[in-house]
Amino acid sequence: MAPERVPGGYPRTAELVTGLGYPVQVVDNSELEKAEGSLTCLSLIFHT
Repeated sequence: MAPERVPGGYPRTAELVTGLGYPVQVVDNSELEKAEGSLTCLSLIFHT
């Protein structure tokens, strides 16, 4: 199972997701935050 990506500024969210049994990868997104972006801006969404 691929890890869920969680922004580094949200340790509680990472803890909650881990507690649900999902692997978590904490991602440093500080540069994106400076440009008022987010991880969603970099995501590809596939509808099946």
